[in-house]
Amino acid sequence: MNSIEQKQMRDMNEALIRSSVHQQELTEQADKARDRAESLASSLRKSEQRYRMLFDLGPVAVYSCDTSGVIQEFNRHAAELWGRTPKSGDTDELFCGSFKMFRADGTYMPHDNAPWPRC
Repeated sequence: MNSIEQKQMRDMNEALIRSSVHQQELTEQADKARDRAESLASSLRKSEQRYRMLFDLGPVAVYSCDTSGVIQEFNRHAAELWGRTPKSGDTDELFCGSFKMFRADGTYMPHDNAPWPRC
């Protein structure tokens, strides 16, 4: 093997080694990214469980509407308070949740004075 062939062989070996090192670095980065994603997913699941527990098992009526007044979610206490179970996401029914509303001092509050989007 002449000196040119030896140099080409060395260059190819060095390229293979660099490629192997780079592949290892990429694998380690991918492993770290996967671990971070799994950790975030676990945190999100725990957060969702806490939210669900508070939303569903809390002792108060809770519901959410989009900005158009379409109900998105509600708990059983809200359905008990309203005396009915509305359909979530039903765009035919704009829903405020309460037939009559009262201020903290007990006086009647017309729907037009409610502090949330118009229903």
